[in-house]
Amino acid sequence: MKEILDYKEIFLQKLIQKVFINYNGVLNTVSGKTVKIIFIGDFNQEYGPDFSNSCVLIDGELKIGDIEVHKQSSCWAAHNHFNNNDYNNVILHIVLQNDKDVSDLLPANCETLVLDDKMLLSFIEKNGEECIDNNLDNITLDCSKYALKRLLKKTIEIYYLLLNNSLETVFLCNVHTFLSRFYYRRRRNNLYSEDDIINIMKAIPESSFTHFLINIKECRIKSFDSEIKELLKQKISNEGKHLRTELFINCVFPIAFCISNESQKKALLFWYWKMKNTCVYQRLTKAFPLQSQKYIWQQQGLIEILSEQQIKKIDSIDDKVKDFSFVLENLTFERLNHAPFYIN
Repeated sequence: MKEILDYKEIFLQKLIQKVFINYNGVLNTVSGKTVKIIFIGDFNQEYGPDFSNSCVLIDGELKIGDIEVHKQSSCWAAHNHFNNNDYNNVILHIVLQNDKDVSDLLPANCETLVLDDKMLLSFIEKNGEECIDNNLDNITLDCSKYALKRLLKKTIEIYYLLLNNSLETVFLCNVHTFLSRFYYRRRRNNLYSEDDIINIMKAIPESSFTHFLINIKECRIKSFDSEIKELLKQKISNEGKHLRTELFINCVFPIAFCISNESQKKALLFWYWKMKNTCVYQRLTKAFPLQSQKYIWQQQGLIEILSEQQIKKIDSIDDKVKDFSFVLENLTFERLNHAPFYIN
């Protein structure tokens, strides 16, 4: 079997692209920072960085920019990228060997990530070189970006509602809207009666979901992972785990993200990108038969893609999104901690 450095760089770029489509782990950069690649980016076969519009969590900070891939870190200097303005927006330098310290030559805030040979070779062995060399489905690549877009659109909606309403009122309104759609969308084959839905609504004000949001606002939560894990076990009324999870993702999580502070946002995003789903949506399977629904963010991304395909126009909330240019520029927690993503 070949050694990883025996492969051409163009093949390695495609390999890394496919590895990170569904990779859900957290890695460490050369400097010791944690890194989670949310979206590897759009593959660039022309001049310039290998991937553009990449989305990466580095030490909990959300960054959007470019990614450059090299066999060895010294290639950054050898290729004279440090003198080329086209590489000024590189946020992550992915290498297979860290043979030379080029940190002083990288753009400000750019990190170097060394990938494990065994992980890459194992992927090649499992999938085959021919499969890796094939072109990728753009929807698969864009899924995580759309998941982020969907979350931030909901966050903006919450922001404007909270300007003139209490947290409890906005949450109750969110739940009411969601449950109404949930019930009537499934009325022909519904597990829940109208009375069941009404009972859930009545229980919401004193539910663990409401207390969770209040605790976020008052900074009482120490561990989001354990808190949310227990939260999803606690019944609101008579609902099952699937509906309870949907309520959390669609009604609780956007509000939590809107009202959370910087450290809370980091913890919430880490949870969001690693949480597995509770079921497969048949309408998504029908629309995207080759796409994975293993994680909640994958489902959310596919829902957003499907929604945009159906609407085929920019609505009023998209105009607000466009004004804030999220996902289009360097999106950091410094920005997320100001309107419209944060409320004191």
